[in-house]
Amino acid sequence: EAAGSVVTIDPVAGAVATTGEQMALTIHAGHPAGLPLVYSVTGGPAGLAIAPTGTYGEALLTLDAVAGNIGEYTLTISVAPQSDPGQATTLTLPLSVRAANSSPVLEPIGTLHAKELETLDIQLAAIDPDGDPLTWSASGLPTGASIDPLTGRIVFTPHSFQAGVYEGIDITVSDGQFSMTETIAIEVADTNRAPVFVQMGDQSGREGTAISFRLLAGDIDGDAVRFAPLTAMPAGARFDGATGVFTWTPGYEQAGQYVLRFAALDSAGGQTQRDVVINIANVNRAPELTVENQAVALGETLDIVLTAGDPDSEDTPQLSIENLPAGATFDSATGRFTFSPDIGQIGDLVVRVAADDGQTRTVVPMVVRVTREPEGPVAILNITPSFPSRPGQTIVISTIADGFVPVASRHLFVNGSELALDSLGRASFTAGAPGKLEAVLIVTDIAGRTTEVRNSIAVRDPSDMTAPSVLLDIVEGAQLEDGAITGRIADAGLDSWVLTLVHAQSGREIELATGTDPLDGVLADWNSGAVLSGYYKLRLSAVDLAGLRTVVERSVEVLPHQPLGFRHSVTDATVDIDGVSLDLTRIYDSRPGGEALTASRFGEHWRAAWTDLEFDSLIAGMPDRALQAGTRLHLTAPDGTRLVFTATFETVEVAGVKTV
Repeated sequence: EAAGSVVTIDPVAGAVATTGEQMALTIHAGHPAGLPLVYSVTGGPAGLAIAPTGTYGEALLTLDAVAGNIGEYTLTISVAPQSDPGQATTLTLPLSVRAANSSPVLEPIGTLHAKELETLDIQLAAIDPDGDPLTWSASGLPTGASIDPLTGRIVFTPHSFQAGVYEGIDITVSDGQFSMTETIAIEVADTNRAPVFVQMGDQSGREGTAISFRLLAGDIDGDAVRFAPLTAMPAGARFDGATGVFTWTPGYEQAGQYVLRFAALDSAGGQTQRDVVINIANVNRAPELTVENQAVALGETLDIVLTAGDPDSEDTPQLSIENLPAGATFDSATGRFTFSPDIGQIGDLVVRVAADDGQTRTVVPMVVRVTREPEGPVAILNITPSFPSRPGQTIVISTIADGFVPVASRHLFVNGSELALDSLGRASFTAGAPGKLEAVLIVTDIAGRTTEVRNSIAVRDPSDMTAPSVLLDIVEGAQLEDGAITGRIADAGLDSWVLTLVHAQSGREIELATGTDPLDGVLADWNSGAVLSGYYKLRLSAVDLAGLRTVVERSVEVLPHQPLGFRHSVTDATVDIDGVSLDLTRIYDSRPGGEALTASRFGEHWRAAWTDLEFDSLIAGMPDRALQAGTRLHLTAPDGTRLVFTATFETVEVAGVKTV
């Protein structure tokens, strides 16, 4: 036992000495400050001594036992600092002196098994035949392990990094003279420890804005860590279990608080859980307005219903119009807008339509076009190929539908049958028998206005090599008199024909009639007052589906006639030339004519009455052709009257010379 001083003495259960042999028992003591120590022993037989060895804190208790020493003794060993002998620590132990002694027997120990963080507590056992008290000792124990020298109890709680096998541990039991030693091993099994999360605070975000955070966890065993959600993830959220990264763009109906539980798991099955609180703030979205351009003509009333929506289902937007034009009404409860414009509002009016959900206001311009007359949408038909097709050939029809007011629908018909249009507004079909087809495109806008365009599609007969047969029932050089102009156009695959009157001098063409069907009879009704008198060519042209064309022309003369159309004269000034008054008068005549190229023209159909004679004859423009008897000359008098002169020649004799 030890008491009263800071000096410590290792316990010793007892000592044995046999006669004829020297007892040598090592006593271990120490002082925290490493002060030199002094040793003493009392209570033993004569010859018992204790003296320090060369090693600090170590002293050797010796006795050369003789027969006279046989007996039982109680020894008291005192150890004190050399500088303060009064501060001694004592150790009391029994000493048995006898003639003979038997060695203690240590029961087999073998390999001891322990686990990290769990206490190994094992009581060793030994037998001494003489019944002597035994002292236990051990060398090579791992850090933290200890053995009770008096009881032989081993206690060991391995820490987190002591897994492994510790070999070469010597366990010794001694009766103070003889001892027995067994070399053992302690095998410490790894105790898996769950991962540890790195602390993180609550997370915050907003609807419609991405939020991201990363879970962090470490494992004291160095195991790889993965993560797993233990609660259902919010809709649209993603979690990467390998990296611990959570990403989410909350929808606009997902405001609120979310408590998500995650687990950190190591490869040995260790698991730690933690909750992450996510607060998503509500974001108000602006109301949505869909307005289209509108059109209204004078005399009409535009009557539409405006609507607004809100992506936030709990909000109901209120409609209003910031600049309601004159003549318009608006009902904010129903969204009904009516507008009856007046003539001063012709043009484009920009009406600002607003929707307010109480937090956010959306304003969208609506353009209302006011026109004098209703204007329909634009409708265009393009046919490929643009030339006549062959039977069996694919014909592609491309449509264009557009307009200031958005288009609501478009429909394509070929000979009355509707064709389906693709996303690009195209349709195709296979050409059948030779002939003509009619394509009709009908486009309707959201205001209900409709535009219809038509185009013909020609399918030619590849075996047709004959041009149309064309005949005019008028002789060359005839006068074109009032009445019917007759003729004949014949062809099984006729595409079209046209009858034109061409001014002989200027080449200006006047279309008299046109058609697409064969004809035998009246081509056009003619009135000579429709044009200025003069010389023309009557031309009849016909083309078939194969592109073969026939043209027949007849030179004709148109005599003056009561003019048709509109005539007007304006006198700009009157000048006096040597006593003669000359009116500077401009005359307008709506009738088409030769339109002689004179410098005095003031615009189409206008002429200067004092200089522009609008001269026309068969020899006009032909300087190498002489005037002949009977040749007629057409010209316009200053008052606008159309005159005709016929050339005649007389021979007279002057001074004996005949002159024409």
